[in-house]
Order: sequence, then structure tokens, then C-alpha cells
Amino acid sequence: MRNETLPTRGFWQWDGLTDRGQKAAVGYYVLLVELFTPSGTKREFRKTVVVGARL
Repeated sequence: MRNETLPTRGFWQWDGLTDRGQKAAVGYYVLLVELFTPSGTKREFRKTVVVGARL
């Protein structure tokens, strides 16, 4: 997601595809979320996530 308006409730679901429409490689990733308020305040969150596959 880039430059999306954040609702007060809900969630985002990722389909596992990259920006190029290909399956993301198996591995560890860092999810970075930056939230900006209309007044310019910024909050940043980082979370490690794992993409896996069936054997």
C-alpha cells in the first residue's frame, strides 16, 4: 500500500504478489508502516513477517 487513507476500522490483506505481479520469494521481510496525521505528526511501526510455502 502506498498513500492510502487509513480507515478507523478494518484490515488490509496481502495476496502474496510483488509490485510486478509475481509471487514473493519465501523468506523474512520487514513490514514498515508510516502513519501521518493531517497536522503532520508521524508514527512509524516495524514488524518482521515471514513468507512461507508448502513443501
